Amino acid sequence: IMKKLVYSRNEMKRMTRKFEKLTSIEVKEEFLMKSFLVECFTGNSRTMAHKFLFGYSDSAVEISYSIQWGVMCFVLLIIWFIVMAFIVVEFGYTIGSKSSLLWLVSGLVCIVEDNILIQPLKIFIKWVLASSYIHSELNYLVKMLCARTKLIFIRTGGVLH
Repeated sequence: IMKKLVYSRNEMKRMTRKFEKLTSIEVKEEFLMKSFLVECFTGNSRTMAHKFLFGYSDSAVEISYSIQWGVMCFVLLIIWFIVMAFIVVEFGYTIGSKSSLLWLVSGLVCIVEDNILIQPLKIFIKWVLASSYIHSELNYLVKMLCARTKLIFIRTGGVLH
């Protein structure tokens, strides 16, 4: 029970920090509703609902970090191409031009295969299949909340159950 209590308190502190950074009332209410919907799920469904509702980056710091990471990867990719070309030229003298050309072509085929086949497949699995896994549950929950919203707003007393 203590682990759950400590986890809940830490989550509350994290949510409070994010909530205080938000500017308008509408954005704050949207954040609270999304947080409520995410907390209705358990296990892997909760993680997927969080990614579906909040996306991967919910703050400017994370976006800035991802841009820096992308620039660094791009620079490293250019360096990798230069090193690969240098190695092909150097090995071309020792292993022969036919083998070095074959090695260069296989390296380029791997890059093209990754960009044309692997990355689109990853996107499809991550955003289409994963979203469809929780789609029906999330729709049901939202429809239930919409149907009961009128009752919640017009009630005059009592505790909401």
